[in-house]
Amino acid sequence: MRAEIIAAKNIAYIFIPTITTDSASCPAECISPFSGGTYCGYPWFPCSFTVSLDCRATDGAGTVIWETGLKTEVQLPFSEVKQDHAMAGKEAIKDAFRNLHNRIVESGVFR
Repeated sequence: MRAEIIAAKNIAYIFIPTITTDSASCPAECISPFSGGTYCGYPWFPCSFTVSLDCRATDGAGTVIWETGLKTEVQLPFSEVKQDHAMAGKEAIKDAFRNLHNRIVESGVFR
């Protein structure tokens, strides 16, 4: 069935990504919410985010014609992620796919 769909839709390449992620919380931050008192703790949201992206491309017959692997890591200060708790992850995934795009274009395989 898959082969018929690929042929019917005239699909030349199939990209198969494998994405893994890892993250780490920000270092302890001390704040003074009330005069005379200080609270120190670890925020739960990540300041460090890593994306590992492996991608292979096959032709319509399923033969692997290209593959690559890359890893991006973003580390942001607490001051940047406290407004957007997902910012480190967003930036890491954008970097990973930007790098993947560049590798696809530079490979010369898909012209």
